[in-house]
Amino acid sequence: DARIVREIFLDRPYLKHVRLRAAPTIIDVGGYIGDFSLYAVKHLGARQVIVFEPTRENFAVLEQNVRLNGYEQRITAVPCAVSNTKTVALNVQRLAAGEMHVSAYWYEDAERRVLPATTLADILETYSLEKVDLLKVDCEGGEYDIFEAVPRAVLDKIDNIVFEYHAIRGYQPRLERVLQLLGDAG
Repeated sequence: DARIVREIFLDRPYLKHVRLRAAPTIIDVGGYIGDFSLYAVKHLGARQVIVFEPTRENFAVLEQNVRLNGYEQRITAVPCAVSNTKTVALNVQRLAAGEMHVSAYWYEDAERRVLPATTLADILETYSLEKVDLLKVDCEGGEYDIFEAVPRAVLDKIDNIVFEYHAIRGYQPRLERVLQLLGDAG
């Protein structure tokens, strides 16, 4: 976790080339233990962060981190994955130190869980979001499912998108389609 916190707070990979207005609204997909969400409130002045983390172990730490930092009014934590379906099957690997690795595409020997999911369109509707200043996505290969199914009307409501892409089997044509889709949406 120390490596990830250093990455978020010092290296700041999700903020390169991003321009945010004051008090931005942010959606954090793949919230892990809340590191980016906490950064967004503390250092970006986020008015609202809605963070999605599907695994109960990581979600428990995320909720605790939000509570310990006193950000319950500005960070809404949702125990759910984001995808193009209502459920996702994820491999959940627990490391010796308690760190959790989760992916639908990796850790094939790990415990397999079917977890609830939502879509970006449903998120905007559920939270009555007309404008999202930043969408951050880091979901270990699930990014392709999310973006390949997102309606243009949803993309039009999002000013900045940052995401990690992962080299899962057959990712190159999927990444090209996602980049084309996002490029066409501006």
